[in-house]
Formats: sequence, C-alpha cells, structure tokens
Amino acid sequence: MKTDLDRSYEHCIRVARRAARNFYYGFRLMPLRKRRAMCAVYAFMRYADDFADGAGPSDSSPVALDVWRRALARAYEGRVDTHPVMPAFADTVAAFKLPQELFSDLIAGVEMDLHPRTFGTFAELERYCYLVAGVVGLVCVRIWGAPHTNQTARLAVLCGTAFQLTNIVRDVREDAMRGRLYVPIEDLRRFEVPEGDLAGLRDTAAVRSLIRFQAERALSYYDACSPLADAIPADSRAAFLAMHGIYRALAEKIAASPATVLRAKVRLSTMEKTRVVAASLLKSRSGGRPAIVA
Repeated sequence: MKTDLDRSYEHCIRVARRAARNFYYGFRLMPLRKRRAMCAVYAFMRYADDFADGAGPSDSSPVALDVWRRALARAYEGRVDTHPVMPAFADTVAAFKLPQELFSDLIAGVEMDLHPRTFGTFAELERYCYLVAGVVGLVCVRIWGAPHTNQTARLAVLCGTAFQLTNIVRDVREDAMRGRLYVPIEDLRRFEVPEGDLAGLRDTAAVRSLIRFQAERALSYYDACSPLADAIPADSRAAFLAMHGIYRALAEKIAASPATVLRAKVRLSTMEKTRVVAASLLKSRSGGRPAIVA
C-alpha cells in the first residue's frame, strides 16, 4: 500500500517530468534514491519560482512566497505541511542533510522577481544568479555525494550560474514581454544598445552582438565548472554531464544565431538531447570532463 510519502515523491516526479524538460534527462540517469531526491528539491524550487512568476493573481505572489517560506521552516522543524511536495521534500533534506539556508536563499532570490528591476553591473547580476541558481548547484552536489570542499562548492556555484545565464539570454523575449531586463546596464552601454531596443526586441547588429556576448559569457562558465565532473561519484556523474551538456548546447546555439531569441525560445530537439545523453553516459565511464557534442 502506498504511503503519503510515496504519493508525495510521485507528485514531485510528475512535476519534474512536466516542467524540467532539460534537467529531467539528467535526473533519469541517477539511482532511484537520488533521482527521487532531485525531483523533490526541484518541485520545491519550481513552486517557489511559479509563485514569483505570478501563477495566481499578481498581488498574491508575496503572500504565496511567505507561506512557502513558513512551510520550509516547518519542514526543518519536523512539522510537514499537507502540500503534496512537502513530505518528499522534508524526507530528502533530512536524508541528504541539506542546509536550510540554501532554500531560504533561493526564496529570497525568486522574491527579487516580484517587481521589475534592472542590474547595473554584472557583479549585481552574478549575486542574483547565486541566489536563484548557484544555491541549486550546492544542493545538487550534496545529493550526488560530491566531497564537501571549497573547490567543489565553487564549481557548483559556477555551474548554477552558467545555467542561469543561459536562461537569461534564452528568455530575452519572454522577459521583455513581462517588463523584465536581466542584461546588465553596463553591457547595454558597452554595445551601445538603448534599453528600449532590447525591451522592444529590435533586431539590430548591436543587439545581436550583445546577445552573442551574453551567450559566450555563459559558455565561459561552462568551461570553468567542467572539472566538477571529476568530483562527482560514478553513479551520478552522467547526470551532471547530461545537464551540463544540454544547457551548454543551448548557449552554443544562441551564440551561433543570437537573433533567434528575439523571435522565439531556443530549444534542443529530442534527438539533440538524446545525443548529449549518450555522450554523457560514455564520458561518465571514463570519469572525464564534459564532451563537446557536435
């Protein structure tokens, strides 16, 4: 007979399968216990992000995030909420000894999206990336079983930042329609792009150069975090390589054709993702760094 915990994990897996279209390819490459844990923390984070994006009335988002923050605190106190995610989430954070402050930081990060804002410098954007994605990297390496070292933590944050920078450049169109601008103002000035040109999705040579630069910056972070593969145990290495490879391929596609993001969301086909996964499985057996998939 299924328990409430079983049903909670099943719910989290459904959320991950539906919403984590790229990450779920990596999740599937892990042992069941770790895969379920990744789905549980992903589902927790997905709900937090959805609250910030206004899944309900816009004026309800701060309230929803505050409720979610209190649910987080109760999970760490051993008082599990009735929300379908929380039994699996509480079980995961206890089993893998995941620090509460990482999830508190994530909620603080998505809370920054409640009101349109701009980032003057890349340093400011990098701090935001840490809150919404760097901490995710720190959670992942704990679930994967990587050693708790300063080097591992640094690489995990770089990896999360790479993913978030890719999201930012991929979602230029969607964010513009929501009145959001994540590209640093200093970069707009560097490429002589008026803020209105990017917000208005104008396809100009300067805008294309700016977008290419953002994608190439993300690629530099993928290069920098690639040694993380060596620190991840064999049973989870392919998962990291697959997620790293899929998101890197997205950044490469944008760098090659930057104007595409002004018209539509750049995606990889199922065949492209399958090729990355196959290469990741082969590479993981040798314990090597992420492979570049042509």
